[in-house]
Amino acid sequence: MRQLTRGGRRARALVAVSTAMVGGLLVTACVPVGPSGGTRSFADVRTTVHIPPGAVEGPVFITAGRVADPLDGVDLVPGTGVDLAPTDGWLQPLEVVLGYDEGSVPAGVPETDLRILHHTDAGGWTVLPGSTVDADANTVIVATATLGRFAVGAAPVAGVSVVPGAIVVGYLGATGAHPWAEVDATVDVRDAEGRELGRAVDWTVPPDGIASVDADGVVGGLAPGTTTATAMAGGVSTTVPVCVGGAVDWFWLSPGSGPQLPPTLYLEVSATASCGQTDAPFRYFWACLGTNQLLCREFLAVAGGLAGGTLTSYEFPLAPGEIFEIGVQVCLHSCTGVMTHAFDGAWN
Repeated sequence: MRQLTRGGRRARALVAVSTAMVGGLLVTACVPVGPSGGTRSFADVRTTVHIPPGAVEGPVFITAGRVADPLDGVDLVPGTGVDLAPTDGWLQPLEVVLGYDEGSVPAGVPETDLRILHHTDAGGWTVLPGSTVDADANTVIVATATLGRFAVGAAPVAGVSVVPGAIVVGYLGATGAHPWAEVDATVDVRDAEGRELGRAVDWTVPPDGIASVDADGVVGGLAPGTTTATAMAGGVSTTVPVCVGGAVDWFWLSPGSGPQLPPTLYLEVSATASCGQTDAPFRYFWACLGTNQLLCREFLAVAGGLAGGTLTSYEFPLAPGEIFEIGVQVCLHSCTGVMTHAFDGAWN
């Protein structure tokens, strides 16, 4: 409302808000906006437009028309479609605020993932960058240089990544209810702006009996081997390799120099698990035959005997003329063959 003076008297000129059907749309027109800017609200379509100073040079009417459901877009919130006009001619970006019904948000889409989308005949629905959500007020806000057709919808998922990028499930040992470790895989879901999204993630692994994964992304082992795990969110997926330990890839038995003065027999075994681990709970089963069975028995007692043990090195005196044949077998979930070396008192 504004006051006008005419013939020495004050008269009130009112520009009324009007509503009508135009082209099948319920259109609401409000008071015009001028160079000083202002705010125009359209309660029937839950839409507000903030116009900054200098956005127009003269009075301009803004109209708002509801777009009937269903909206022709993926994951759009019903009841939020609106046509705002005029579309062009704005000298400054406007701020558009669209309201939504929390109960109408598509399943699996958190409110923090909502954005304002703009529709064009050429490109369809696209997300306007910089949308922000006020979940308490059930509104989404965005700055835009043009008006047109808008709606609230879910930001499409642009990328899914998993940390770690290669999952290694270590073997813990045969004792206990869970022989394999459990790895918490973290999923990062982003939109095209690089903003984090809170979409639900679905995990799958091949039915090859090597690994398991639960709904929270906890990967466990079932049998030694290599497989994959796939995380999917919003129709976008990524697959990472999974290695389940338990097999022994490599081991070697070698003589060396120990702390004692020669002549001694110093034995050392090194092993690597199937996923590259060198600190896996290997068990070593030693065998010893030789001319000095007393030394063999002492050695095997320290090494764990038939039950095996964790001994990786041993040193005992080696007198001239004594001959020994030393063997070792390395075990995790499965065992290697036996590696044997012969030693005599003259080797060093």
